[in-house]
Amino acid sequence: MNQLDPITNWYASLQAKERTMVAVMSVVIVLTLFYLLAWEPVYKGYEVERQKLESQKSILVWMKQAQQEVRNLRASGVKSTRRSSNTPVSIVIEQTAASSGLKSQVSKIESSGKNSSRVKLANVSFNQMILWINTIEQNHGIVTSSINIEKTDKPGLVNAKITFSKRE
Repeated sequence: MNQLDPITNWYASLQAKERTMVAVMSVVIVLTLFYLLAWEPVYKGYEVERQKLESQKSILVWMKQAQQEVRNLRASGVKSTRRSSNTPVSIVIEQTAASSGLKSQVSKIESSGKNSSRVKLANVSFNQMILWINTIEQNHGIVTSSINIEKTDKPGLVNAKITFSKRE
């Protein structure tokens, strides 16, 4: 005895109109299941990835524009006003953080001798942090020797651990 025999016997006992209705409803159920279990998840995943791609393309366009702006600034001959100073790195960092409006985001400054310092920033604007780092390098000759940046839940804000050191 086949396992489908009871269903086959039941189907055969139906009238022609009922068999047509059962067949049509079976097709509708199969199509619905296909849509819900296969098509919709694939399509939604595709849409999410397409949106990510568009976002990445707009970031690429912005980066290319920024690259061109950097080239133009370098070509214009803008020179830095680097100060030669014996001021410890940690003091320079503290002063520039205050003047850049980042003092409240600096959670820790750790001196590693006169020529090196580690800084921990919390919930700082990424763009503002990059400008601050650039200012320190251009105006004081202090470079970033290592940096660890972590994103936060808020767009545009990051947590960062930065090690600065004076150029030799």
